[in-house]
Amino acid sequence: MSDAPGIARRSTASDDGNFDSLRAEGIRLLQELSGETWTDYNLHDPGITILEHLCYGLTDLIYRTGFDVEDYLTGTDGHIDFEAQALHLPHEILPCRPTTADDYRRKIIDAVQSVDDVWIWPWPREGGGGGGDGTAAGGPGLYQIMVREGASASGTLEGADERTRETLSETLRVFHENRNLCEDVHVLTVAEEIDYHLSADIDIVGARPVVDILQEVYEVAEAYIAGHPRPIDPVRSLRDGMTLDQIFEGPSGDTGVTLLDARGLDHENIFIADIVSSLQTVEGVARVRDLYLRPEGSVPPPGQDASGGAAGAPSTPPQPLDTVPRCARIPGDGTTRWSVPRLADPRRRPVQGEGPEAKSRFAAALETWDDRVRLWRDGRRLEEPADFPARYRKTRLDRRGRRRSYEELDSFYRAPRGEYRELAKYHSIQEHFPAIYGVNAEGVPSSAPDSVRRSAYRLKAYLLLFEQVMANFAANLDHLPELFSTKHAKATGDSLGADSTYRFQTLGEDTIPGFRQLFGSGTVTRDQRFEDDPGSAPTGPYLGDPQGHLERVIAHFDDVEDRKGRLLDHMLAAFGESLTPGSSRELEQSEGGDGSAIPHVRNKARFLERIVEVTRDRAGALDYRTGDFGDATGFKRRVAFQLGIEETDVGSLTSNPSVGSGAVGAEPPGREGFHVLEHILLRPADGAAEKHMWDDFYAFRMSVFFPNWVGRSRRPGFRHQAEEAVRVSCPAHVHAQCFWLDPEEMVALEGLANAWLQERRRELQGLLDLGRRGTEGPTPSVDDPAAQLVSFVMETQTSHGI
Repeated sequence: MSDAPGIARRSTASDDGNFDSLRAEGIRLLQELSGETWTDYNLHDPGITILEHLCYGLTDLIYRTGFDVEDYLTGTDGHIDFEAQALHLPHEILPCRPTTADDYRRKIIDAVQSVDDVWIWPWPREGGGGGGDGTAAGGPGLYQIMVREGASASGTLEGADERTRETLSETLRVFHENRNLCEDVHVLTVAEEIDYHLSADIDIVGARPVVDILQEVYEVAEAYIAGHPRPIDPVRSLRDGMTLDQIFEGPSGDTGVTLLDARGLDHENIFIADIVSSLQTVEGVARVRDLYLRPEGSVPPPGQDASGGAAGAPSTPPQPLDTVPRCARIPGDGTTRWSVPRLADPRRRPVQGEGPEAKSRFAAALETWDDRVRLWRDGRRLEEPADFPARYRKTRLDRRGRRRSYEELDSFYRAPRGEYRELAKYHSIQEHFPAIYGVNAEGVPSSAPDSVRRSAYRLKAYLLLFEQVMANFAANLDHLPELFSTKHAKATGDSLGADSTYRFQTLGEDTIPGFRQLFGSGTVTRDQRFEDDPGSAPTGPYLGDPQGHLERVIAHFDDVEDRKGRLLDHMLAAFGESLTPGSSRELEQSEGGDGSAIPHVRNKARFLERIVEVTRDRAGALDYRTGDFGDATGFKRRVAFQLGIEETDVGSLTSNPSVGSGAVGAEPPGREGFHVLEHILLRPADGAAEKHMWDDFYAFRMSVFFPNWVGRSRRPGFRHQAEEAVRVSCPAHVHAQCFWLDPEEMVALEGLANAWLQERRRELQGLLDLGRRGTEGPTPSVDDPAAQLVSFVMETQTSHGI
């Protein structure tokens, strides 16, 4: 059993905060501490009266601790400052960064309007690769992305090539903006859609209009064949019992709502039997017969009766396939081309022209035209409405346009709100004392002798000790929003911007009856208050300046830096996070630093303010389409917070190319930052590399370069802490190796990296052109600068004894 220190759980068997329990505990302590001199604990005893009034006051304070958390955080305007409290709404905190291939798919579908669906596979994909013989170069961390373009708004092919390039460009943008460490796109292509004509005989019943039944039949079949993902309807999902964490599972879309696939959808094959089952759920459908799918350009099944058969006589059964692949590779000469099925639009019945040739064409067109859904009622084939094909095409386009038409989050989810309570307001217990004590608002009668008046004042002074503590407790309750806040931990200079983490309130005439006579207001002389006994007048630091006196007393016991740091630790723990300011502070003290906790406290506050992105994007990598080599990424930000490195210390770590050439003893210029180099980005353009290079260098490997000449980086203790922060922050499947470079080495690294990055961006433009043609792999122009970086890393490993 663990013997670690902790706070014992409060027993639920009894309530220690009610009046009777407090009174019983008070008497027990009286008996224990003064049992030999105080033997009368009956109701008439003045000490018991005082005890009971104090217990009554405590019950009021205990009552104030039982409100909902929202009430303590609500301001006078009735709102909660979520930003200051480092609190976040579900749609902000629950969605994750795209992590799996399916997560990337959802993100791309939601963000790219021209994409209907996306297939993302690890590269090389089993059963097919980059070469014509089915083999492929490459290794873990590479992806092949195939997009399925949606129909244009006009439904025409005009400008199709430019639209395809824009679709691929947007797909790359979304992937790279969400790219994780040691991952990259190796193949990007557009799926070629193959039209499949649906043929079936369907018996219908009931009074539902024929056109509505036919419309829904095609919609259900299209939804299954195309497998389009659908958005979550938050309102319906909540009504169906889904929780907020289920609704916001996975990456969020642009509107904060994720996408889901059709439930039970097989991602590999289309099953004819499943289409039949789906169609039988349509209202008005009694039976589905002779259903098959025919690819565009193929011959109809042999024996198919083009006219659909005589009334009441079923047509000759076709020869249907049991399954149709959802994604099939198109044979080619080493290219990567894939086809996906889609449901062909119902075509308008052909019109017969004049002449034998026209009649022949009409007969052939009529035969293929009848590859369609035929509705039957009571053994009689029903005529298809003439306007149905055009109506269906319009409805299809409208439906695709509505795919991202989500409801606003405010329509189904409201941010928590509390009730503002004046927690700091204190009402003196002296108001409840019997009048005979002379301490309530009535005071001592004017006819009472001075000795009675002095006794009443002494009792008031005695009670003030307890009331000050209780009033301070109420002030601290009211201070909770500021106490658990990040705002007062970011002030510049030598303080945190908060005078104290404890709060107090001075008591006065508006709180304590007769307070002015007790302590004076500067207008009543001492002789006027105690004419016969001047020596009994109150003296001491409280007189005249109670505010300053209490501030000095509390400051003596309040270590603002330490306590604010522990409060922020508590807030971090709510997110399962922690920073280690204590160890950093001790480290600086042991290595010559001043050991001040203020920078670490501020670092915690900044971390809390950005807790969503720092935790969600902890594996975030560089968007090398637009970013520079030294730009901050999700991973770099997290490590920087662990080490207390300012985010401004990014970019080039050597601001002067001629470092090291200055005066003797001068410190070379530089910044307290670091660089991250992902090895997979340095792979050969065609992905071809020896297996040991993929396993030992490219796959899930990266190098982290720190300067060895700037500030804390000279200290062995800080270097150990930095390397530990990198290991802890790194994803579990990624191996990171840390290096400490001198100025000349850092200049060389940055020069090589910038040259490589320029070629890498040009390569992306080539990848877009290759994707449109259905070929694969980057262009080889990037190989030379990448090889130089590989050599640099390997030489650095050797020089550092790795």
